[in-house]
Amino acid sequence: MKKPVKQTSKKSEIVAAESTQADKAMMMFELSLIKENLLFQKAEILNRDQEFKAAQVTIEKCSDEADSTVQELNNNVSIHLHERERKSLYSIEKTLSKFAENTYGLCELCGDDIGLKRLKARPLAVLCICCMEESENSIRNNLYLQ
Repeated sequence: MKKPVKQTSKKSEIVAAESTQADKAMMMFELSLIKENLLFQKAEILNRDQEFKAAQVTIEKCSDEADSTVQELNNNVSIHLHERERKSLYSIEKTLSKFAENTYGLCELCGDDIGLKRLKARPLAVLCICCMEESENSIRNNLYLQ
């Protein structure tokens, strides 16, 4: 008696192909959610940037020294936060350009996939886990040597 080997292997190939297509579709959906979230973050930062610029124009002069000091401290904190947001905006725009170039999710050092789980946790990640660990270990070793 002959075993129906071809039918079983064809069925398994079809099932494997369907699961691969489903995995790709799910990954594309997850990546589109990440991109949408990045675009939302970018819009929020740009809105706060407009608010910051408007607040800088309307700074009032205080006659009381204490009020003036408080206002200056608040202004310094606001400037610091604005600078942090500008750095975040740069990272977001860099990441969005990777989407446009179809290179999002590829490690900048080794070129391997970063992995969807890592990208969901850290959408701005540019290194895979292995390269990131090597980088951190290298930094630690350099700190210990100094």
